[in-house]
Amino acid sequence: MRYGYIAGERISKFILGTDVFSLKDSEHAFELMNCFVDSGGNAFDTARLYAEGQSEAVIGRWLAANPDSSVKIISKCSHPTQGMHISRLSKEEIDADVKTSLEYLPKIDFLLLHRDDRSVDVGGIMESLQAWIEDGRVKHIGASNWSVERIAQANAYAVSHGLTPFSVSEIAWSFAKITPKAWGDETLVCMTDDEGKIYRETGFPVLAYASQAKGFFTKLRNENIDSKVESRYRNDENVARAEKLWKLADEKGVSSTAACAAYVAGERLNGFAILGCKTVEHLKDSLSAADLVYTRDEFEMLCGDGF
Repeated sequence: MRYGYIAGERISKFILGTDVFSLKDSEHAFELMNCFVDSGGNAFDTARLYAEGQSEAVIGRWLAANPDSSVKIISKCSHPTQGMHISRLSKEEIDADVKTSLEYLPKIDFLLLHRDDRSVDVGGIMESLQAWIEDGRVKHIGASNWSVERIAQANAYAVSHGLTPFSVSEIAWSFAKITPKAWGDETLVCMTDDEGKIYRETGFPVLAYASQAKGFFTKLRNENIDSKVESRYRNDENVARAEKLWKLADEKGVSSTAACAAYVAGERLNGFAILGCKTVEHLKDSLSAADLVYTRDEFEMLCGDGF
């Protein structure tokens, strides 16, 4: 397993996504977490929203059963509940989510805001988050589905007011190009060439959800794409990219899905791939690329100067 650093914390370049973890199937969730940790992974990505809070509850039980674990917990708060365009970024809403999360989790290493609302001033948001940093049970803060422009605004406010800045961003990103419109949710932020260039120039850490494009490249090759993946990912550019990824994956001896995760966790950006695997078999397949590093020439072959 390869590692990188976020706010001085050593984090595995592959992170375990836990959005489908449920209490009724906690035994299976434990198998996934154990498999991931045994392979060298040391970070779980969750959220107050996931499985109506059950994801955090399952992780909390796993942490209780593994008290010596050094796994880092990334959780998210303030997801809209009354429609995606009705934000929940007030101090009261942030506090309510974090308090509930901490009923299940002993600590949150990275607390991310799940959605942005450009009409809300960043100053009040950063002041609200600072209170949790000072509480001590939240160690670092970050943003999910925020543009680099808004993150820069928030961090400029934090620095000028002696507050803790965001240390990480989480967005939709994989080798397959995706847009909020194709996903059916315009509140998402997806990696673009322009955003990617800024991330590369600044070295700001970025976590990628949907890092394996829901298995698009493998499904396309096997001609078994389901309608949701078809609508989100099938376009001329991604079909053209598929041929390049298949060739490289064959050369490296890994699946297209694993090769996709390795692309995100490569050296072009300070990127970390969140693995959304539902079975141990699929997780092991993804982890087969945990030590895979592409050369500059291989990146150039895959996407030129794009992302």
